[in-house]
Amino acid sequence: MFGFARKNRKTPPILTSKLGVEMLEAREVPAVWDPLNGSKDSNLAQNWLANTSVSSRYSPGTFAISAGEDLIFGAIIDAYQTYNPLYGQPGQPITITVPSRVVTADCDLKQLASGSPYGPPPPPIAEANFYGVRLLEPYTGTVTLLQDAKIAQLDVHNGHLKQANPTTLNVNPPVLPNGGKVTVENHLLWTGGMINVGGWSAFLDIDASATGLINPGEDISVTTGNTITL
Repeated sequence: MFGFARKNRKTPPILTSKLGVEMLEAREVPAVWDPLNGSKDSNLAQNWLANTSVSSRYSPGTFAISAGEDLIFGAIIDAYQTYNPLYGQPGQPITITVPSRVVTADCDLKQLASGSPYGPPPPPIAEANFYGVRLLEPYTGTVTLLQDAKIAQLDVHNGHLKQANPTTLNVNPPVLPNGGKVTVENHLLWTGGMINVGGWSAFLDIDASATGLINPGEDISVTTGNTITL
């Protein structure tokens, strides 16, 4: 016969730890331009998507252009399923696939003063402040800045970034004798397309602390009507 002796077990010590909370880096939220019904108005929330899916479209009054947005033009919108209006006819399925597409629509870009999205539109401010304005390579439209603007990250790969002339600046009187001014605060990347080719002089200022690259590549040209200050 074998016997087993039971040993007294010691309760293990309770381990404790102090959890630290670390602040996350601020994240800018991208907004993808996908206007409805030919609209050019950047301040209609329904003209923007939160990503490249149409299911992420903003509802009216839920999105306003602010300094925290990263505005993207020329994105490829994902394919999606939708109801087939011909359903019920012979051989027609209940849903159809809308193929992916590139958004090349023009945009009149302005930043308004803060206000209720459900009241009258607030007035535009004298100088907009955007985290990012990015014209991607598939983009062939025109983004028109209707006011002076400070932009942390400006990417122009195609299309036309146009600046307002004195008669269309939403400031009275105009703050500049010529066209509007864009100030790049962090980085400029310009590989294609045009910046303000509109028949009037305007200004593109690169902050002393910012970096920039103008590199159109072989057989690609870039054109501007601006005075560039480095």
